[in-house]
Amino acid sequence: MSSIQKIDFRQDSQIADLDALQQTGNAVDLPLAKDGVKLEYIIRTGQIGLEIQAPSAPPQGVKIYPTPTALVPKRSVPATTGPPLPKYIYQIGRLFIKRQDAAKPTVDQPYQRTPYVVVIDAATPAKSLWIVYDYTPYTDMGDRVALELVSYAPEQPLFASVKTDFDIAQILPDVKDWNKMTVDALRTLVAATAKVVEPVLNYVEAEKLAMDLAVGWQAAPSRAA
Repeated sequence: MSSIQKIDFRQDSQIADLDALQQTGNAVDLPLAKDGVKLEYIIRTGQIGLEIQAPSAPPQGVKIYPTPTALVPKRSVPATTGPPLPKYIYQIGRLFIKRQDAAKPTVDQPYQRTPYVVVIDAATPAKSLWIVYDYTPYTDMGDRVALELVSYAPEQPLFASVKTDFDIAQILPDVKDWNKMTVDALRTLVAATAKVVEPVLNYVEAEKLAMDLAVGWQAAPSRAA
């Protein structure tokens, strides 16, 4: 968690260090929010899945996954509907949830995989966290399969505050506040930012990425520790 909180995406060496951690294959469970023993959300690293919609051989000088990639919405979003969508993202893991059965309070329930990949907004020092629906997840055979957007289950919703399907939402406005998130605050934030934009990931030209990150990080307001 500390490496994610401290990383400066303008520094290639720091990105390389984070890439190396992601590629070890050792999953780490990062706590996100917990409601006593009843409900818990975590981010499991190494559970990367979002597909980059680009040629298999990116042009020379183009950043290659898992370094920051461009997130482009197919659907337009009015500027007044919450915080702006992240322009450049870095995938850090997958959202998991654990629901404790009230009828079996002494039986520890397993974490359940959700269809959402957790990404970090690399374009500003706030490094907000978002969840993005995985439209083309990997199968057990290592192939990808295309899915329809079906994320809302009335009998057991992922977030009680959201009663519709969505493919992107913010789950943490500022990474420095990671340890302060509560389940109620998470539900409220997701309800306020959830939307359907059909996001597509593209490779990024190294020079353009560097220029845009320099502008985004410099223009960001100062952040209290």
